Amino acid sequence: MAEEKNVADSSPIRVKVYYLSDANTWDTRGTGHCTYLPGEGGEADEIIVDSDEEENVVLLKSKIMKEYLFTRPQDTLIVWSQEVDSEYALSFLNVESCDKIWSRICAHVNPNAGDNDGDLGKPSEMVGLGLDDESSDMSQPYQDSMDALILPPPKASNLSTILKILKDARTITEKDQLATFIVVENYTEKLSRKFELFEQHHNIKGLHSLYTIMRGIISLNDNTIIENLVRDENVLGAMGILEYDPSTPNMKAKHRQFITKNNDTEMVVPVDDSMILTKIHLSARLQYLKDVVLANYLDEALTAILHSLIFFNNVDIVNYFQNNGEYLTELFGILKDDTSSVEKKREVVRFLYQLCSLGKSLQAQSRAEMYRTLVKYDLLDAIVFGMKDEEGNMRSRCVDILLSMVEVDASLIRTHIMQEATDEGRSDRLLDTVMHYFVTDKEHFHKSEYAEMLKLLLDSNSGSMIGATAMAIKALREDNSEIEDFLILFYDNYAHSLLKPLQALDTKVINLNGPVEALVLPPEQTSLCLQICELLCFAVRNHGFRSKYLILSTNCLSKIIQLYRCRETHMKLAALRLVRTCVGTMDDFYIRFMIKNNLFEPTIRVLLDTDGQNNLLNSACLELFEFIRKENVKTLVDHLITKYGSVLDTTTYISTCSQLRLRYEQNKDTAEKNTPNQEDGSSRFVFQLSSV
Repeated sequence: MAEEKNVADSSPIRVKVYYLSDANTWDTRGTGHCTYLPGEGGEADEIIVDSDEEENVVLLKSKIMKEYLFTRPQDTLIVWSQEVDSEYALSFLNVESCDKIWSRICAHVNPNAGDNDGDLGKPSEMVGLGLDDESSDMSQPYQDSMDALILPPPKASNLSTILKILKDARTITEKDQLATFIVVENYTEKLSRKFELFEQHHNIKGLHSLYTIMRGIISLNDNTIIENLVRDENVLGAMGILEYDPSTPNMKAKHRQFITKNNDTEMVVPVDDSMILTKIHLSARLQYLKDVVLANYLDEALTAILHSLIFFNNVDIVNYFQNNGEYLTELFGILKDDTSSVEKKREVVRFLYQLCSLGKSLQAQSRAEMYRTLVKYDLLDAIVFGMKDEEGNMRSRCVDILLSMVEVDASLIRTHIMQEATDEGRSDRLLDTVMHYFVTDKEHFHKSEYAEMLKLLLDSNSGSMIGATAMAIKALREDNSEIEDFLILFYDNYAHSLLKPLQALDTKVINLNGPVEALVLPPEQTSLCLQICELLCFAVRNHGFRSKYLILSTNCLSKIIQLYRCRETHMKLAALRLVRTCVGTMDDFYIRFMIKNNLFEPTIRVLLDTDGQNNLLNSACLELFEFIRKENVKTLVDHLITKYGSVLDTTTYISTCSQLRLRYEQNKDTAEKNTPNQEDGSSRFVFQLSSV
């Protein structure tokens, strides 16, 4: 023992130094490395703590003397009174480090005790060195004053005390102090050890208490705590604790199973960078924590912290793969290799989906750069492969990627489609694939995604404007050659095939009187017709002469009117929206075409069938007639009153139809006033001739 005292400890131990302030509260002096120095020539041993943050700065220098009243209130804490009204505390990262310094203090202050310091294993008791019973009371003020700063080691008997300390921490300062203590002391590891014991002995009450404590720790809303919870050394313990939610006592989650499965996932192409692998795991765990574990307990502050941690991890991950040309070449090479198995190619598509999903959290400019990089390596070919694959959710993943790309950079996709159109030997074209599955896919959700893609691609206002300057945006809008070429390609090669499902509808007469034969469509065809109506509405509003020619050459309006025969209200509304859109253009072409094909009689029949009910269909019909009256579309006003006025006059529960007739009378009176009398005109003509 004597030899040990004469050798300085060559391995400094990381500690945090506290001191008792004049306000009788424990304040931190800083974090540093503690060195135990044996005294020479009969001098007392000494503890020195050098600062981590500032070079050559000593946070603490203290002699080891019996009268300093050294105590050990917890297994990682040593406290003593160095001078009158001067008290200090050292907080260690772990028990082993504290044991190392504490054993030296014991040996120096009480050498006769030898190695028998059995009290070291009792963190809940105060250990006085050579003190009488009265002096042991010195520990009580320290414990009371430190309650706002530290948590006692978790035991079955004090879990309620720990929870109370966490709940009582309401100010930012108190929460910061507790968060610092939890991180420095690696308190979650202590909870994990206690959790393992409780789980082994099926102590459900204790497990529920640990869950509540862990929730309290997370509620401190500290970035470092959240990061520590999902690290390899803590994640299984923390997730295990969070499986025992007391609000569902008869159920237990399987968070650890998910984490373990996620850790065992192999990359389709191995990643050599260990830091990126760590970030991938951390990002997945944080996302799981946000979306599953804490989904019902998130507040704005915690949501912001989780979102921030996930975002910065995702930025690093995406940047790594985006800038790693060697990795991308090997990855996409699997798809181009005819010897690669189908399952291996599916793994590539799954990986690309995960990468693009991470990219969704990035800013639009960064996402656009990522997509442009991946397209250079034939990402769109990978999407076509995945869309044609019937396995699992492969098509769903690819449709999701493609829609996200179109939303961010429609110009990029249009350019690719135009390049494919010039390649006569190419069979798997992207737009052909999209159009094929738009018609044949049975999933309603997919059809709406296909329709949204087509709208964005056909929208002359969508393009590569992300991050562009005002001058660049202006120049892009002035140069419409790209979108014009794409519109020509679409209307010449795809638009007519898009309307084929409508052409297959049976045409039945829809009169004002008599029964109307119902139109029954399977769900997938119902969904398809609905989306086609939406696309036609978009085309009528945006594509001028092209949409006119399409409607004239296919007579699709007459077919769409047949949807009035469907029992589903939303199908009737879809057809009515197209009629309203055509009328809303106030284009004489559409108006005369609808009058010629008698398309307003079925619309009036729909109004009559609503029988004045206060519903959406009735309101939509009345709004159409109100628009015609308000905008005074004279050709339509005259057609409706002349041909169907007697029927419209029966609609008395609202004034729309009577006001429409009033508009007709006003137009008629105005026309008569502006028409010169033929007889008067002839007399004036004769009079003028005779005068000459």
